[in-house]
Amino acid sequence: MVTQSEQAARRAYPRPSRLNATQLHGPASTVAPTPAHVASRGGIQDVAGSVAARFVTTFTGVMPSITKGSFVAPLAVAGVPYVVGALS
Repeated sequence: MVTQSEQAARRAYPRPSRLNATQLHGPASTVAPTPAHVASRGGIQDVAGSVAARFVTTFTGVMPSITKGSFVAPLAVAGVPYVVGALS
């Protein structure tokens, strides 16, 4: 039997969505020339995401120290591709 406090906690903190391999490698399977290439494309996608995450966090940490505490450069670097993508 579930108590009222447990029910309230479940409503307040819903379970996070669980992404499976099909959802994560959907774009890779779309661009792969044959089904045999899906895993390779998915691996490339994963590595590119990891490298980009490392670069962005390093860039965001280094730029404020160079610009004496200003976050304008990291925000501009992140915002320009976002705006270009939204307008295209």
